[in-house]
Amino acid sequence: MNIEQRKKRYELKKIPIKEIKAVKNSSEWEMDDKGFFLIDPRPEEELIYAHHYHSNKEYNLTITGKTAEDIYYTILRENLINSMMHAAYLGSELQKAEILVRYKIDWYIQDNPFDIPNEILCEKIQTSKDEQKENSKDNHEKDPEACEVIFENPESQ
Repeated sequence: MNIEQRKKRYELKKIPIKEIKAVKNSSEWEMDDKGFFLIDPRPEEELIYAHHYHSNKEYNLTITGKTAEDIYYTILRENLINSMMHAAYLGSELQKAEILVRYKIDWYIQDNPFDIPNEILCEKIQTSKDEQKENSKDNHEKDPEACEVIFENPESQ
């Protein structure tokens, strides 16, 4: 399924009732009273580490998992956060970490935009697709659509 087919598949009729422009307001951020996490993707291990610290900066525990979803469900189940803003932030950071682990890219800096140079991202996506094809014993030429989706930092445009 190519990108155009995916777009059509998920196209919804949009009936605007009320539109709110999304804007980040850093002054709204409040520290979660249950502490904070340091996200540590380790592509070589194919794991994401989420190190939890209490709000007094004392280390508490580490959660490891292969996907963002596994980790954030564990965080919720273990009752390690109180703040919805913190939950949203963690979801975003964990998703970035999962992409980097999946494509074996060692390029993570927490709190920074997801601005991996396109040539590195395309190379890693193609390598990953080639490995999948080798594993399925289906050797084809390089996929021309491998780099059809490119992540760009919207602030750099």
